[in-house]
Amino acid sequence: MLIDRFLPTFDVHERHQSLVRAPLAQVYDAVRSLDIGGARLTMLLFSLRGLLFGRPAPGFNLDHFLRMGFVLLGETPREELLLGLVGRFWTARGDLQRLDAERFRGFREPGYAKAVWNFTLSERPAGAVWLAKLIR
Repeated sequence: MLIDRFLPTFDVHERHQSLVRAPLAQVYDAVRSLDIGGARLTMLLFSLRGLLFGRPAPGFNLDHFLRMGFVLLGETPREELLLGLVGRFWTARGDLQRLDAERFRGFREPGYAKAVWNFTLSERPAGAVWLAKLIR
């Protein structure tokens, strides 16, 4: 998995998974265009951490995450998508570092933390898809 190449060791992780009864291409497109603008708690947390200024525009999706400082670390279309972020998440502004995938992998400055957000998809019988999200 891509996540193991970018963050093989970690302190905490969280995993969510679900069987989605839809075609693989449709589920993958939904992951890529995921709109969290309506998730009030998530938007509140981003605002409290200083990552958002004002109200997010409708369609708060992958492109918005990339503009905020997330890095698209890797993608295998219709199988896996990996986002990463480096910063001081415990501070009000987050001190997010603008990095590309290679610099993310080698980043080791003291006082910063790395986080990754991985989506994996695998086709199942009867037109279903196993969708998993792993956060480290």
